[in-house]
Amino acid sequence: MPKYGPTRAKSSLKLNVEQVLAQRGIIHAYTWMRRSGISNSMAINLLKGDYDKFPMTAMSILCEQLWCTPNDLLTWQPLRTDAMPAHHPLQAMVPEGGGMSIADKAERLTTAQLKSVNKIMDDMMEKGGIEKV
Repeated sequence: MPKYGPTRAKSSLKLNVEQVLAQRGIIHAYTWMRRSGISNSMAINLLKGDYDKFPMTAMSILCEQLWCTPNDLLTWQPLRTDAMPAHHPLQAMVPEGGGMSIADKAERLTTAQLKSVNKIMDDMMEKGGIEKV
């Protein structure tokens, strides 16, 4: 077994639901989750970070409603500094920090910068086959 084998802590893999919601400008996370089909107790537990088991149905709902993948909802925080080598695939899941929503970032941009961002987003939507509403 590698020297960075299992630890005794609960888990270093965490759900990152609140940050994903904030990035999408969803302010009332509990209300949004309930309207999306997440149960009352699951919504409360997700927002408290209190979950040992996470049903795949809830993951499916979140991914479908947020247009994301499970990897977008998960982060990995090493429990020890020597826990994993730098080239391990889990390193790509370490949170980047910041967590500022797109709306918050947009408030700080000039009109010219917003036009550029809008153009980039239009191009991305067109390439991805996403219909503009």
